[in-house]
Amino acid sequence: MLTYFVPIRGDGIGEIIRKGIVDICIVLLIVSMAILIKSTKSATSDESQNGNIITNYALSYDINSKTNSMPANILEKYYSLYNTNNNLVGWLTINDTQIDLPVLKYTDNSHYATYDYFEKALTGINAYADAKCNMENLGDVTVLYVAKSSQVSSINGVSAYKDSSANLSTIEFGTIYADMTWKLVACITNQDAINTLLNDRSDRAALLKSVAENSVYEKNEDSSIDNEDQVLLVQIPDSDGSQIMLVAKRINEKSTDF
Repeated sequence: MLTYFVPIRGDGIGEIIRKGIVDICIVLLIVSMAILIKSTKSATSDESQNGNIITNYALSYDINSKTNSMPANILEKYYSLYNTNNNLVGWLTINDTQIDLPVLKYTDNSHYATYDYFEKALTGINAYADAKCNMENLGDVTVLYVAKSSQVSSINGVSAYKDSSANLSTIEFGTIYADMTWKLVACITNQDAINTLLNDRSDRAALLKSVAENSVYEKNEDSSIDNEDQVLLVQIPDSDGSQIMLVAKRINEKSTDF
């Protein structure tokens, strides 16, 4: 059997060349299969990590888990989650992505960039509110961040939001007190513009100007933001290491009936 692949004494030049070509093809096939298997495992790992996150964060409707230390107006579905981590302030869902996560808040913006809901080192993805935001009574602008660990190569579905057709989407973000729906109006990929939005969010005129000038979406009536609109900014890491900023305006308060 081996003599079919390994040159032996007495082989002619043509036979040696044939065996050499066969051997090279076999090596290339093995290497290709190894690369494919590794890529598949990596992708599966990312999905599994996020799947575990979502499973662990599954909403609980156990009314008996409420304690006296909870906020008076907290929705029943958050009782169990709040008992586990009382830094919980809401929930964020971005359609057709892996982002379906509890939103946390700390006294600074670095803690939950590296720690998860269970206060363990982040191995998947996480969502948290800017430390300056009032989550009990949302102001004109609310800022959320999505973080991922180095073990996650990319957050599935996020890149599609850079397509101009995505501006018809809605974002579900609610606090532990009320469920809300937000209309996606802009996606910003310019890093300087994103930094300007975060730094000048209190300047309403500057915010509206920056959103209008830097969105990758085509301008239309649906993408406009009025002075009275509450605005949601969600910063998300892209697959190339840069950040994207989704901008949405609040369009209604959903029923909290289950």
